[in-house]
Amino acid sequence: MEHRWGWRVSMDELARVGDERGPISIARLRDLSTSGAFLETAPLFAPLSFVDVQLSVERRGRRVTATIPAHVVRVTPEGIGVEWTEFNPPVVAQLLHARLELQGPIDSTIGIRNGANAL
Repeated sequence: MEHRWGWRVSMDELARVGDERGPISIARLRDLSTSGAFLETAPLFAPLSFVDVQLSVERRGRRVTATIPAHVVRVTPEGIGVEWTEFNPPVVAQLLHARLELQGPIDSTIGIRNGANAL
């Protein structure tokens, strides 16, 4: 059962994932929503563990790294699903806004933005 709030948008961005020990793994941000993300990475984290996800965004013409606290809600052989501890963190809102500007309008018959997955 899906528990996600908001649109899930396909992404292809590099990220770092770590915990209280520090950065542990390089990951590929596969999809993103206001409530969480799926990261392709080695499944090094247990469900319900707290992690920090580092994403790089462009601000005022330069790349800035932001750290987003989250907890692991799903572990698969391909990676981990995380839920943000804060709903729609500013860096996530910025990435979603930039990505959705590049994609087409919402298909009102099915409620999915071109390139995004359903809730």
